[in-house]
Amino acid sequence: KRDVSAAAEWLKSRPADQQREFWSRMASRFAEVDPVAASAWFQEMPPSAVREEAGAEIVRAWAKKNPSAALEWLQNNLQGGRSRAYEGLAGALAEKGIESAKALLDVVPPGAQRDSVVGILVEKWAETEVKPALTWALSLPEDDPGRRNAMQRLFNVWVRKDLAGAAAHIRDNPDSPEAKDNFPTVTNNFARKDLSGGLAWAATLSGNSQREAHLEFFQTAIGRKQLPEVVAVMEKMPVPQQQAMVGNIAAGVLNSRYDNAEADAKFVNSLQHVPASLREVARGAIQKSANGSPERKEAALKALK
Repeated sequence: KRDVSAAAEWLKSRPADQQREFWSRMASRFAEVDPVAASAWFQEMPPSAVREEAGAEIVRAWAKKNPSAALEWLQNNLQGGRSRAYEGLAGALAEKGIESAKALLDVVPPGAQRDSVVGILVEKWAETEVKPALTWALSLPEDDPGRRNAMQRLFNVWVRKDLAGAAAHIRDNPDSPEAKDNFPTVTNNFARKDLSGGLAWAATLSGNSQREAHLEFFQTAIGRKQLPEVVAVMEKMPVPQQQAMVGNIAAGVLNSRYDNAEADAKFVNSLQHVPASLREVARGAIQKSANGSPERKEAALKALK
């Protein structure tokens, strides 16, 4: 911390494995203190993947002070490591202003690098304003790979800041690509944070969306050992909603299967947690279903005895 240049010189004298361990951290600190000297140090390093990683750290640190200089240096010096460097540059620009960050898209080449920049841009924007970030992301063409990456990053922020708002968007746009991609993100967050709210939300869904939500809650509860809690919340719901949920879960057990035989058997046997008052509904859903092998139906019905 006292003399980064001296530390950098010392590092060059160390064995290669020690250099690899410290290069990235040293590059970031060096660029914060003296980006010109950090650039010279980078030029003296032998070509390697680790050198490119250190270069990306130089860009990330330099971008906080002088984004335009960092961009010019990136384009003139980095061959590999550009995706990470562009991400760092996008993050730094987004903190200074979204419009300047969006301008970065004009110079980033198409492909994985641009997709990463779009994702970082939307994520940083959503941290401060979800709705404008969402509107901009939705303005991208549906077949733009960057859009999908951006929407996933946005929903990760959205469910943390406003789970109800993210869930309402899924409910109101059930057939949209972002709804299908991020449905599990919403249900998993409800399962962890607000199970009662999640089941109430599921009751407002329709058709396949509701069936998927009920099954997601059931499967998440199995994995988190929360089935008793799910049943307790479900039993406080209006009877028609209880019946709909149990019917959807029972049918879902027939339609879904785990690759691991032990996990799959546990999944089917979890139907034994269905309350006695609702087992007839579950049995009826299984018997009416056109899906599932006779053996799977038999196993499911056995769990409901």
